[in-house]
This record gives sequence, C-alpha cells and structure tokens, in this order.
Amino acid sequence: MATKKGWFSYAALVIFEICAAYALFSGLLSLAGSKKYPYLWYGGAICALAAAFLLLYALLRLIRRLRLHRRLAGDTPAGRITERIIAAAVLAAGAFARLLVIAHMPVTPASDYKTYYDVAVLLSQGGLGASAYIAKFPHVIGYPFVLSLLFRLTGPSVAAGLYLNAAAGLLSAFLTYRIARRLSSRLGGLIALVLAAFWPSQILYGAVLASEPVFTCLMLLAVWLFVYLFKYPSTLGNTEGSMFLCVITGIVLALSAAIRPLSQILLVAAVLSLLTQRVRFDVNERMLHGKLSRAACQGWFRALVILLVYVLCSGLISAAISDTIGYKLPGATVSYGYNLMVGVNIDAKGAWNQQDAEFFDQAFAATDSAEAAHRACIDVALRRIAADPAGVLNLTMEKFTDLWGNDDYGAYWVSLFLGQQGGLTPERQSVIDTMTRWSDYVYLLGIFFSALCGLRLVRTKDAGPELALFLLVIGTVVLHMVLESQNRYHYFLLPVFAMLSALYISRLYRGLPGKASPDML
Repeated sequence: MATKKGWFSYAALVIFEICAAYALFSGLLSLAGSKKYPYLWYGGAICALAAAFLLLYALLRLIRRLRLHRRLAGDTPAGRITERIIAAAVLAAGAFARLLVIAHMPVTPASDYKTYYDVAVLLSQGGLGASAYIAKFPHVIGYPFVLSLLFRLTGPSVAAGLYLNAAAGLLSAFLTYRIARRLSSRLGGLIALVLAAFWPSQILYGAVLASEPVFTCLMLLAVWLFVYLFKYPSTLGNTEGSMFLCVITGIVLALSAAIRPLSQILLVAAVLSLLTQRVRFDVNERMLHGKLSRAACQGWFRALVILLVYVLCSGLISAAISDTIGYKLPGATVSYGYNLMVGVNIDAKGAWNQQDAEFFDQAFAATDSAEAAHRACIDVALRRIAADPAGVLNLTMEKFTDLWGNDDYGAYWVSLFLGQQGGLTPERQSVIDTMTRWSDYVYLLGIFFSALCGLRLVRTKDAGPELALFLLVIGTVVLHMVLESQNRYHYFLLPVFAMLSALYISRLYRGLPGKASPDML
C-alpha cells in the first residue's frame, strides 16, 4: 500500500532538519570549546564533513565500477551466504569489543545503577516489600525485574548483568541491521549493522550496569515490528496478520515503557505514521465486505489497535507494580511532575539537584501519595515558568545543547566511577579518551548523514515507515527541552541515526549512474 506524503510528512521532515542542523551546530561548539584554536577547528570540522561525503561518494562509485555489488546479489546463493558471513563476523567482533570493555573496565555500580542492582537482588529473593521510591519512580522496577530473572539462575552478580547488557547491545545491533535492510537494502542493512555494532560510546557504556541497553533492544524490536506492519499487505480477507502485528507491537511498547517511559514517544510516532495510511475500495469490494473488514485495512484502525493494546498492557503492568510495592502509582497525567519541575529549574540547568529532590521527598512524606507529590511538583514548575518565561525558554535551548552537544556519556560515567573507586589508571584513561574522540566523530557523522537522508526523502512522493523514526527524534528533542535532561538520554537514538545514515547511503548508491543488482539496493 503506497502512502502519499501530505503536509504532515513534509512538516516533520523540515522540523527534523532544523533539529539535526542545531545538533550539528551544538556538537561543533562543544567539541571546539576545549581547543586552543576553536575557530580553526570549526572550519576544519566542516571541511572534514564535506570530505567524508566526497570520500563516501568516491567509494560508492568505485564499488559500482568494479561491480562488487554482485557479491551481495540476493538472487544467488553466494550473495545470501556472503551477507550472512559479513553479518556474523561483524556481530562476533562487536561481542569481542564489548566483552573486552567489561573485562578491563571493572566498574562497581553506584548512584542510580546501584539502585537497579539492589532492587534486582531483592526481587530475585522475593522480598521487595513496600517501596516509596518506586512509587515515585515506577520505571525503576522495570530493568531490575529483568535482572532479577537472570539472578535467579546465576545468583546476584554484577558481571551477569553486564553480560546481559552486552547481549542486549548485540541484539540491538542485529535489529538495527534488519530494520535498515527492510527500509533500504542489503547494503544499507550491513552499513547500519557496522555502525551499531561498533558505536564507541555504546561499547564503553557497557561497563556500567545501565537500563539503556535492554530498553533500546525492546524499543528496536517494536520499531522492527512496526516497519513490517507498515509494509504489510493491506487487502480485504488478509487482515489477521496485520492485526497480530498490531497486538505484538502494542505489547512490546508497553514492556519497554515499564523500563523507560520514553517508548511512549515511539508509540505516538507509530500512531501518527499509521494515520497517513488510507486504502480506497471499489464498489464490488464495498458490497462483498462489511465495514469492519474494510476498517481493518486502514491505518487509523491499526493505530487504534496498537493504542488499545498498549493501554491495556500498561494498566496490567502498573497494577502488578502497585501490588508489589504496596503503593498506588501516579496517573499518567501527572507522573511527569517531578521531571518537569527539575527541567525548568534555571539554577540547576534542568538537571538533577538536591533542592528539588528534597522538595519531592517532603511532598511525598506529607501526603504519602506519589500522585499528590507529583502534582505539587507541577505547581512549582508552573510558578517557575510564570516567574521567568524568557529564562525558561533560554534554558530549553541550553538543554538542547547539553543533550546533543557530544556523545561523551559513556566516558563520563566510566571515568567518574573508576576515579571514585580507585581504578582509573593512566592506561584506562587513555583508552577512554581515545574511544571518546572516535565516538564524537561517529556521532557527528551519524547526525550529518541522517540530515542528508531527510533532505533526500523530501524529494520523494511516498511516505514510508521511516517517518516514525524522524518523529521519534523530534519527540525526544521536544520532551527533553522541557523535562529533566542528561546527555545519556540520547543513547537509544544512536541506532536510529545509524539506520537513517544507512538509508541515505543506500539511496545515494541507487542514484549513481550504471546498473546494480536490485536486491543489493
């Protein structure tokens, strides 16, 4: 079913381009800030991006001229075997890199990461009990629940959790490969796989017992299901498959939201993308099939099924959490209260601070209600906005730069914890610094080629499932310009940049003069 672009699709692409341009600008400012000659670095970085494009173009022309694409032609057994060998080799190398970091960067969980571990241990032993902290932040129990299932087999073990995260990272890379392959081509899929498997910050962050790898894996699984749903044949008498995909997508989105609520952005992006799908039926089809059968072929019906399944599953999960901790969870309309209060705190630059944390604790202690405490936070946030609207607006721009200015979250947390724990040797610091530099380079290139992808898609007439990826980025940008923000909150979008970059490279290759295998394209 072809979906023609409307004003909404073009508006989303324009907004994405603005966000990508600002992210590139923020990245250049951030990376040049510590240089001795920052303006020389600005010019050099821009020239380097242009050189990367020219080098890529020359490489693609060489591949076309030498007809190397024939080795990936899907219409031959050799082509399929070659693709699988390359994919397996990349995943094996990615696994080795992650295991190497785990072995040589021994980080003991601290801060939020220690909370994950402690809750997982309690859950694995069947004795969590009443927990006011989880009542205030329900998503805290999601990742520890996954860890607790592993701990019941292995016993409480930080290493087991890190290996689980490494496996989730590799599965995320594989899903990135499959999604990009579905969106573009075999070539695009393999490019996305290489980027996802070797993205330096994600490999380095594997030393920390964080929730992001498992969450990202579930979110990418939802994206993969959505892409197949979007391209699933929409014909009368063939609706069972699409309804099954809708149900599974809604369930996976609800499970990922239990770990991090950010998957709600993907839910909205998927619903909005599906609303662009419309099917027209002729007179005979209208006569032979009822209204329900015809409705099931429409994008709005699919979106409605996903939404209903998500709401139902989220309600069941929330009820289970509430029964486990002995507290009623805050409703969806107020659960963002604390994050909003922190996000508009100008003095703290929209980041965690002791003052807001103490206020939240006191509000909860006074009411013994997470919902009432979040409502009190919303009142504080609204007063802050009313007191200095220009300052809050300026803060939103500043938080954009903090979130998208660099890709150093892995280096920051690993260096911080190793330093506090006495394990930051000069050799480890050197490795961290090297990986940080390469991570920032890959990050800038990923945003750059994603922006080029958006520009190229503006010229196409049909809207595809990639619209949801653009909306996912836009939603994340807007959300964290208002709510609490940290640099690591863009972790789950890095595979999206890998997919969009791969999609652009595949489209660029397709547009080169000469004939190439359609299966490779």
